[in-house]
Amino acid sequence: MNVFRFEFKRLLIPSLLWAIALCLIFAGFALMFPQYHGAQQSMTQLMESFPPELKAAFNIDPASMFSLNGFFSFYALYLVLAAAIMACYFGISLMGREKIAKTSDFLMTRPQSRLSIFLEKLLAGIGALVLVNAILLAFLITIFYMLDNSGSSFKTYLLLCSSIGVIQLMLFSIGVLLGVFLPKIKVPAGIASSVAFAFFITGMVYGLIKDNFIRFFAPFQYINMDYIVKNGHYEWPWLGLCIAVIIVPIVVSAIWYMRRDIDSV
Repeated sequence: MNVFRFEFKRLLIPSLLWAIALCLIFAGFALMFPQYHGAQQSMTQLMESFPPELKAAFNIDPASMFSLNGFFSFYALYLVLAAAIMACYFGISLMGREKIAKTSDFLMTRPQSRLSIFLEKLLAGIGALVLVNAILLAFLITIFYMLDNSGSSFKTYLLLCSSIGVIQLMLFSIGVLLGVFLPKIKVPAGIASSVAFAFFITGMVYGLIKDNFIRFFAPFQYINMDYIVKNGHYEWPWLGLCIAVIIVPIVVSAIWYMRRDIDSV
């Protein structure tokens, strides 16, 4: 477990900093909710004047946005974006660290199988994500009871909060795949940001045209926040696709990690 301990310790401080940052992002939006809720009539008139394309792209639904859950479903997309960048960065940096430092030959000559090294790195990343989500979930639940949550189901709220963790796991898995397959990695944060923003923009395109073919390329939209608010559960086929996007890249990455050539320089 030496690799696990080493990698988890390296991720511990960044994980705590990311958790604090995500909580602050959420708090910034939450502070707006009382004023937003109190100005329901004027805000409804304002939003009704928006072009339909704008409302579709940014998931603006005046009929549901004045409950805490509806408000959360609107701004959670931006929280998800930040969380996704973090998760993708963790995946790329974990699997690409030796490529960046050019120490792959040293790591692979240790008395430990490649599969064991891969799994320990993977568990370190998942452990860091669990830590971040545990802190964030505790904070989100606290905010739920501090704000006016009348008309908002706590179960639905938990589903909305949990969706952040599911999307993070998908982006982490994609990050692991990129970390294993990319021949050279110079700036993991830049790659992670590019991937997350690409999915974010694709999600906005899906919001405009509502084409399920586009949705396949928009992981942020696999979990439809507005659907959860209105129905109180996930869209099960798309949740199944989430699970596939988490598992398949990890399996492919593990196979390639065991077979790839070692870069010694």
